Amino acid sequence: MNEPPPGARRRVPPVVRLMIDVRRGERGAAAWSGLCFFLLLFGYAMLKPVRDQLTVGSDDGTQARMFTLTMVAMFAVTPIFTGAMAFFPRRIFVPATYGAWVLGLVGFSLVWTDQADARPDWLDEAFFVFVSVYNLFINAVFWSVMTDLWRAGQGARVFPLIGVGGTLGMVTGSKLVSLLNAFAADRHLALTPTPFFLTCAGCLVLACLCLWRLALIAGLLGRPGGRAAVRANSDEPGARGFAAILGVLTRPYLLAVSGYMLLLTFTSTILWNQRNAIIAAHFESREAQRGALAELEFWQQVFTLLFQCFVSSLAIRRLGVGVTLAAMPVVTLVGCAVLGLAMRGEAGLAAPAVFWTFAVVTVLRSGLQHALSRPSREILFTGVSQEDRYAAKTFIDTVVYRAGDAGTMHSIKAANAWFGLLPWGLLLWAVPLSGAWAGLGLWLGRWSRRGLTNRAEQTPPTLPRTHAAHGDRPRGC
Repeated sequence: MNEPPPGARRRVPPVVRLMIDVRRGERGAAAWSGLCFFLLLFGYAMLKPVRDQLTVGSDDGTQARMFTLTMVAMFAVTPIFTGAMAFFPRRIFVPATYGAWVLGLVGFSLVWTDQADARPDWLDEAFFVFVSVYNLFINAVFWSVMTDLWRAGQGARVFPLIGVGGTLGMVTGSKLVSLLNAFAADRHLALTPTPFFLTCAGCLVLACLCLWRLALIAGLLGRPGGRAAVRANSDEPGARGFAAILGVLTRPYLLAVSGYMLLLTFTSTILWNQRNAIIAAHFESREAQRGALAELEFWQQVFTLLFQCFVSSLAIRRLGVGVTLAAMPVVTLVGCAVLGLAMRGEAGLAAPAVFWTFAVVTVLRSGLQHALSRPSREILFTGVSQEDRYAAKTFIDTVVYRAGDAGTMHSIKAANAWFGLLPWGLLLWAVPLSGAWAGLGLWLGRWSRRGLTNRAEQTPPTLPRTHAAHGDRPRGC
């Protein structure tokens, strides 16, 4: 292969290099990573409106029960995943995890009926729990692989670009579901979601092929390929995963990350609870509700895409992880205050201003979550040990996340039963906690900037500053 001339990189416009800084040797791995994330989230976009429509108009007790079942299921699945991680290498247990979800999707496609009267209640709850666990696990495992392959400096440049692939998957999938449901509603047709289940299963299979290609590039299946600047860590997570999970409850760094996650889920669940009531107040039919949810998801992902393309990478590199972690809490604080004021009118939830205010708040919040908060959280795990990366991180991203959901829903149920809070009163909970959430994000960014890791929390960073800033030297050199 002919080498590019020495000045070839200078021909790239400086404004492009500010937004997209993927260097020679990283491009192949970045492209396969982005394609894998595209497939994962395109498949999830097929399932999300179906799951969300099941809880539209339901009472607080039903929602709390579903979140509790989800938390229990997460506690049941996590030991199985951690046990598989202890006995099998990454090249086996990672695709096997996705394969298990393929079997589940095929099973639901065989038993599902879209006639609510003919479908037992337990099937609705089982599907809600399945998708809620599925969503977090496929993302947690994917990002564990990414933090394994990319160093911290590389992650600051590459993770936002990989996130663009996932956002494109959500945009494409959500718009497809929205169009199909609008077509069915206009012609009074019954649109069964079974093809969506099978499409998602096919996307998981293709994502495993992308992971196989990444394993080749990173040297997991032999010598590293070509001039790749990514290298898989030589250590396997092994049997230390359960000890790493216990570390989530005792180690200050992991406790802080868990606290950030709990505050994120607290505000997310409050807005999710209000969203169900708002959608039920503005749309009547199942197809219209499903289409509205998909359309809202589409615009959330469009904003995320714009932010990822033009702001995300530059913001993380120039402002630092702490500021980008705090951006979403600040927007949540302001958004919840404004939405609460909009709900205090005479029309309440049915007011047009409430729907559009909610849409703007959730679009902004979702965009910041996927464009800034998520990649910044992943950077926090680029320098940790293998067991922390695959076990502790997955535990925080799944069990801690769903425990926060369940706890918040039961709190909402109790508050409504004891105090009879109005909808806008619930949003007031999120305002002070969002301030604490922003402060915790700034603190985590400061800790990350000092180079502390879970493996050596009491020692100063050992990497030279130039390595921590740029991260271009492959592992093993």
